Amino acid sequence: MDEDDTRPEAIAPAAVVGEIASDRPLDLGHLRSLSEPDRDTLTALLLLWPTLEPARRREVLAAMQQLEENDPGLDFHRVALTSIRDPDPATRMLAVRGLLEQDRVEYMRLLATQLREDPTPMVRVEIAKVLANYVLGLEFGLLAEDDAETLTAALREAIEDVDETDDVRGSALEALGAWSDESTAELISELYEIGSPLLRLSAIRAMGRNASEGWLELLIYHFDDEDADIRAAAAQAAGEIGRA
Repeated sequence: MDEDDTRPEAIAPAAVVGEIASDRPLDLGHLRSLSEPDRDTLTALLLLWPTLEPARRREVLAAMQQLEENDPGLDFHRVALTSIRDPDPATRMLAVRGLLEQDRVEYMRLLATQLREDPTPMVRVEIAKVLANYVLGLEFGLLAEDDAETLTAALREAIEDVDETDDVRGSALEALGAWSDESTAELISELYEIGSPLLRLSAIRAMGRNASEGWLELLIYHFDDEDADIRAAAAQAAGEIGRA
């Protein structure tokens, strides 16, 4: 049998959109046809999306992310992008995760704004995790000055907001940690010293992303910490510094 014969049969994107609109179980092989959708397909999905139950929207996005994990050649980020303002918080979380591998600065600016405005803390946590990749780009000089300011200002605002949840503040600190600016080291030190236990844990993780050998002594001290999460975070952070 020819190798090509084992591949899933191609199906038109319009037909897949129709399947999503139905109550039939999703066919993962068919969903592959929505990778890198054209304008007409995106328009059809945008019109369909508000008519779907939240559970169906979540099912579609989760299935697309599963497909991308198994096949990096697939790209459903445009579908995710249409859903980051979805009224359902869990759908927004999945949509934000769908942008994790993207590096376009217009997406960064969009997410930086949403980090300030999204009403759900766990969505803001996911946004901070995606913005962490852009901080790596900043560290390697890949962002223009105004984009760098937009990114770092949004993360610092979240970190310094005492009314923000510790989950969000910690995720923002871990994201910003990769920027080897003196102000970042000061934030890490401050939250390590006076932050809640959760923020201290995030500060230790941020030390690893910061990749400065100056953190090593402190991290090694925590190898014997009575808290298992602290021990694990310190070991991982030290390993990241060792690999830098």
